[in-house]
Amino acid sequence: MATGAGDTDKQQLNQYNNWENSTLPQVQSDIGNYNSNVNATLAAGNPYQSRSYLQNQNLQTSGAMDSANTRENQQLRDTARRAGTNTAAIAGTEAESARAGQRDLTQYNAQRDTSNEDKWLQEQQGLLKDQLAGANSEAGVFGTEVGAANNALSNYTSAENAEDQLWASLGGAAATGAGVGAGIAMHG
Repeated sequence: MATGAGDTDKQQLNQYNNWENSTLPQVQSDIGNYNSNVNATLAAGNPYQSRSYLQNQNLQTSGAMDSANTRENQQLRDTARRAGTNTAAIAGTEAESARAGQRDLTQYNAQRDTSNEDKWLQEQQGLLKDQLAGANSEAGVFGTEVGAANNALSNYTSAENAEDQLWASLGGAAATGAGVGAGIAMHG
């Protein structure tokens, strides 16, 4: 039995269907995992506002501030001793120095928090773009697969229709020929 164009197109359609049933679920699963990771990162929220991050930052900045105050106070005391001044007289200077340090620390923390907020907004924008990329990947995979399957199905259908028309025309010609032959036999 000869293999017709319809059979070849049907084989191609079956190949696409097999690909759809085997490979496509894996691709879809991978894209789903990717989107899940992106969504989990977004759902976790701003990492710069997490308790552990803030505690670590506050400990570091407080420790640095304490060290700076201790050094400055020690320098004031050393200066007072060399000059023969009563160390009680430098108490106001130490207090003002501590207040200035606190103002500097507050300004530093505000700048750091603003910078961290900007970083988080940029990260969110990147993650949202990643979500879109995952969705576009999935749409592209399905679009390619559906287009290929539709082409194969269209080719198969066209070939089957052409084959049906061929058989119909051959059958009609045979019937017409048989009718003509029967008419000749009756008149003859």
